[in-house]
Amino acid sequence: MCVNTSLEESEEMKQEKFIFFLEEIPRYLRLPYFAFYLSITVIMEILRIAVNYLTIVTTMRLSINYLVTFWLSNWLYFMWPICMILMYYTMKYLRNYTLHTLTQIRHRLIASPTWSLRLVFRSRFQHLIPVCFLAICTWVFVTGWLDNSNIMFYSTAGPVLTVPTRQIPLQFVQWALLVTYNWIIGGYFSWICLGTVIVALEASRHIDTNRIEIFHHDRCGGLSAAGHLSMATAMLYILSVSFMLPAWIVSMSHAPDPTGLVLQIGALSCLAMMELAIFLLPMFFFHPKMKKAKDQQLAILDGRITRFSKSIMRNNASEVENGQFQNIISVQELVRSMYEYPFNYDMLAKVGTSTLIPYLAAAIASAIQRGLRIGT
Repeated sequence: MCVNTSLEESEEMKQEKFIFFLEEIPRYLRLPYFAFYLSITVIMEILRIAVNYLTIVTTMRLSINYLVTFWLSNWLYFMWPICMILMYYTMKYLRNYTLHTLTQIRHRLIASPTWSLRLVFRSRFQHLIPVCFLAICTWVFVTGWLDNSNIMFYSTAGPVLTVPTRQIPLQFVQWALLVTYNWIIGGYFSWICLGTVIVALEASRHIDTNRIEIFHHDRCGGLSAAGHLSMATAMLYILSVSFMLPAWIVSMSHAPDPTGLVLQIGALSCLAMMELAIFLLPMFFFHPKMKKAKDQQLAILDGRITRFSKSIMRNNASEVENGQFQNIISVQELVRSMYEYPFNYDMLAKVGTSTLIPYLAAAIASAIQRGLRIGT
């Protein structure tokens, strides 16, 4: 009785139980989730522009024209707010989509994967990746300050000025805080994407083979919702990250040498491979149960076909039995056509096509960068 109650629990009740850390902050302040993080993003962008102005015009005593040139040559920095907003929205969307998926496949489960939901959304493990990123960023920027490293300013023609960090502390601090904040949010985003894989793993262990519908219209035994969740996670991941990483890859060098170009393509390829892993890994969790259910049904049909074959060979099968034999053969072909993974070729094609997004984003960024260079 307790298991049934758990499985039939409404999505609204589950959403109240599994609120993750970044959602708790605006709730505590009684502010809308999206509006809260949108305002933070806008404020940080305004501060960035203000610090650029104070650094270049006031501290370095350069003209406004140089400031405008600096913004034009570094227009990729204006992409990070889009990436942040996508990540904020995606985290909450994936939480809700995960709970909705579990509701859709609850009839196939013996018990709800409550443990994994608590692990992903309520445990302290959700802070692990962000804390690691925070430690890395702190070490990098503290080392950079102590070593008095240089900040390089670019124009559309390339690097034109290097300034020691201690001569422009406001610019250095702002840059360090912005990058650190981006990496921390990226850490929570990565954990939520990984969380869909963790939930899929436990859900696959709770599947009752006898509850898999071999003749379900989705041809996935009624488990296609799990495939849709993995597809959504993979595509939202590549879309969100593509607004940031390819931009930084292009901006690393205005005229990359062949070695640098190979490294850039390798980094973009790693993004594509990560997307495929996010999509395909959960699919393999469901494979053993789906294959077992399919094999069990085929074994039953094989037994019936064997009995009918013996009757036909003895020439004592009636027309009705012959018709039943043909029907069993048709059913057998239908069972064999069932997928052994909870996704179809359309899902795979969509994910495969979306792996081109980071390459496309980098190519567009590079083309704009070259256009600005030619224009000046």
